[in-house]
Amino acid sequence: MNSVSKQLFSFLNRLPQCTTPATVAGFLRFHNGCPSLAETAVKNETQEPASRGLTSVVDKVDSYEPDKLYKLIELEMRANQKQILNSYVVFLKMAADGLGIEVGKVWGPDKAHHQRYTILRSAFVHKKCRVQYEYRTYHRYMSFLKLTGSTADTFLEYIERNLPEGLALKVTKVAVEPVPEHLVPGKSEEVEESSS
Repeated sequence: MNSVSKQLFSFLNRLPQCTTPATVAGFLRFHNGCPSLAETAVKNETQEPASRGLTSVVDKVDSYEPDKLYKLIELEMRANQKQILNSYVVFLKMAADGLGIEVGKVWGPDKAHHQRYTILRSAFVHKKCRVQYEYRTYHRYMSFLKLTGSTADTFLEYIERNLPEGLALKVTKVAVEPVPEHLVPGKSEEVEESSS
């Protein structure tokens, strides 16, 4: 440890209640220890917390919203190969089991949806010579029951990041909403009585 460091530690031990970056910078400037470090400390002291990459805890507490509830989240998966689809369904079951999510039904047609295109083999002549191309698309549907908003967001982000190539995913969410006040039987009568 060099002499400046020893002096700094002895200075900080003497003044434990006022150890701000400005006092440390003043100490370093006074002893000619490290002027660049002193200037950096003063610059960081004068900056706003947001410009230094810090967020205020008070802002996060004030903006509290209750967590959403989902009755059902349904995934529709499409792929050109049945093996990819089946392995992804196994992965989804394992991920849901790890997060404690209740898995509903897993279903889908066994046969693929065929889409055929017939075109000429050559560029512009020989109409009798044609080629037929075919797309096969396999479908699977999977549902997850009774999720909170934070769990659903975490789960969906995880499975979307691990989505294999050649597989399309469509997510449908069914949220639970409170009953509007004008539809509650007791509330509408109270509103009418108070207005008369």
